[in-house]
Amino acid sequence: MFAKGVFAVLLPVIALHAQWIETRPSPFRVDGGACAGYDPVGGEAWLIQAGDGSSPPTMWRFDDGLWSQRTDAAAQPPTVGATCAWPGHGLLVHGVGTWTWNGAAWTQVVTAHQPPGVFGMDFDPLHGVVVALCAGLETWSFDGVDWQQVATAWPSGGPPVLVARLAWEPITQTVLAAAGMDTSPGLPGFVLYRWNGSAWAMLGSGTRIGFSMTTLPGQGVFFTGGFTFPFTWGPTALWNGSQWSALGAGPASELRASSLSWYDAGRGRLVVTSGLGATPTGFSQQAFGCWCWDGAAWAQPDPGRGPRFADAQVYDSWRGQLLQFGGTYAFGYEHGELWARGDDGLWTRLPGGPAARHFHASAFDSWRGRMVMIGGSHLESGGGSEYLVDADTTWEWDGTAWYAFPSPSPQWSQLDFPVGRIDAAMAFDRARGRCVLFGGRFGADDPLPDVPQNDTWLWDGAAWTMASPAHVPPAVAQPAMWFDEAAGACVLWADGLWSWDGSDWTALATPALPDVLRRIGHDAAREVVVAVVGAIPSPTTYELRAGAWQAVGSTTPAFAGAFDLGRGAFPAVDEVYWSDVGDASAGTIAPFGVGCAGSNGTPVLHGERPFRVGSTRAVRLANGPVGGPWVGVLGRDDDQWAGTPLPLELGMLGAPQCFAYTGIDGTALITAGDWAIVVPAAPQLLGARVRLQAFVFDAAANALGATTSNGVRVRIGS
Repeated sequence: MFAKGVFAVLLPVIALHAQWIETRPSPFRVDGGACAGYDPVGGEAWLIQAGDGSSPPTMWRFDDGLWSQRTDAAAQPPTVGATCAWPGHGLLVHGVGTWTWNGAAWTQVVTAHQPPGVFGMDFDPLHGVVVALCAGLETWSFDGVDWQQVATAWPSGGPPVLVARLAWEPITQTVLAAAGMDTSPGLPGFVLYRWNGSAWAMLGSGTRIGFSMTTLPGQGVFFTGGFTFPFTWGPTALWNGSQWSALGAGPASELRASSLSWYDAGRGRLVVTSGLGATPTGFSQQAFGCWCWDGAAWAQPDPGRGPRFADAQVYDSWRGQLLQFGGTYAFGYEHGELWARGDDGLWTRLPGGPAARHFHASAFDSWRGRMVMIGGSHLESGGGSEYLVDADTTWEWDGTAWYAFPSPSPQWSQLDFPVGRIDAAMAFDRARGRCVLFGGRFGADDPLPDVPQNDTWLWDGAAWTMASPAHVPPAVAQPAMWFDEAAGACVLWADGLWSWDGSDWTALATPALPDVLRRIGHDAAREVVVAVVGAIPSPTTYELRAGAWQAVGSTTPAFAGAFDLGRGAFPAVDEVYWSDVGDASAGTIAPFGVGCAGSNGTPVLHGERPFRVGSTRAVRLANGPVGGPWVGVLGRDDDQWAGTPLPLELGMLGAPQCFAYTGIDGTALITAGDWAIVVPAAPQLLGARVRLQAFVFDAAANALGATTSNGVRVRIGS
């Protein structure tokens, strides 16, 4: 254990106040009137949203897939219009007047002359001016002091213009313009022109409007987005000064009616994001996410990308990931995708997986470091009859591969296997090392009745065992279950709360819900039951406190039942974006880094109960030598210690590929059981961040006779 003095040296302390909130990493939908650009001064991309007529423009900062709104007074955009990067000055925007953005504040550039409405503009580094194509087919240039008109019309035969984009063409050292005109059948969507500093020349025509253009240094001009009549979306392409070529597979598959793009010079990659979105039935104000081209391949670092609905999620406390396998797309079709979300909020799709399904049961076995999954269903043609999937197989995911455990008996046996269930509840009993499954129902194609069940099953990693409790909860359509660390028991919701002690169920005194239940789960950071009840789309969130349901706010009805320990919140999703729902002052606990292999595998330090002020918390070591002692190390959450960068490789001490992830502000020798850490009841510790790690004695492992675990980051909550 640790004394109060250890925590007295920890820095920093963050002032947080308890409140139930919903935090959205991407809380907006880009509209067709937005403009965006990359600021070479600040090394950031910015988007200016036009607003809906009743609200003013808004300013958004883009950081590797995360959008965040700037709400300070200096960041309020005074105008919306064409934008481009102006080297040495930031972003140049022309709407109502000429303005610059330096990453911190707007500044108006007062000029003697102003061009008419600007369709598009870009910087011409050869002549040191910004070239703008304007209403009336006028061409203007800006030298940093004043605007001047440099051309009055297109070449003979040029079409009328509804939209235009400009980009510097690095191969020919000229400005390229694509001017859109009409969506009528048989007419070109845009005409391509080249500006040599004094006159325009027509190059040809294309078939898209609503497009964006971006200079790709040393390669050409990138085009994306746009559609042709009637609503067929054009592919992405690269113009090298004389011809078009494909730029890999990626955004071409994304439906988008208009798009925004820029070159991120800081990261050396192209970024494309959509504007007005498209669906199979028409248009919608949705952002389909962003794509990034690094010169070799396209990728999507977008928090909005991920599984579409919260379905059978678990938190992997060994690897610090929220996991979801399966679920449905928008039209009721199941998928067989495995997704993982880290504590940065970004989803990553992992390879492989069993057959597609939804309404299955999942739990994370923290004794063995595996996700366990069973059951699930398939809806014929996205609706209609419902069928069981893999009715006789249990699946496990160990962070790298899937493992199948078929039933040891003939299919449909109810004696020694929980024949595949739909809507069953499952949780891992961390006190006894078993997955507990309750209830569920059967599909329409089964010889068994498709009605809710109330049987209880236990999975030990090798076989299922049917339990025979003296008391049995009622059979309900959609039960829910979680493990309550404070109670040391699995807790089930089945028209009331029930507790499982390993052999029997006990009914807990539970007040009636105030309205129709939408979702229910357990906030592991603050150790309260949370329920979302009431009418959609604006249900009310309640917490069970002091024997009563207390309203704490409203949130999306689609928050998941799993609690994300690494973010201290429930994940939630609407039709586009993932968000976090919980208390801003909640504690978090998340592993990071990797341990080094020893005689019993790679040691893993993990915890499932976030730290709170005035509490005792325990973390557990897995895969250490059986019965062997180890040293727990606690330090500040810092990337260096005593002037030494972390992590520190320990090969010079005789432990190659072993790393120290934390400094040493306190230690504890653990000879048996878990590492118990006392957090003093000191309000100033709220929000403090620390790191934990295990140094494991293992004489057979290496010359040092010790290995290291991964690190664990902790934020102390209320």
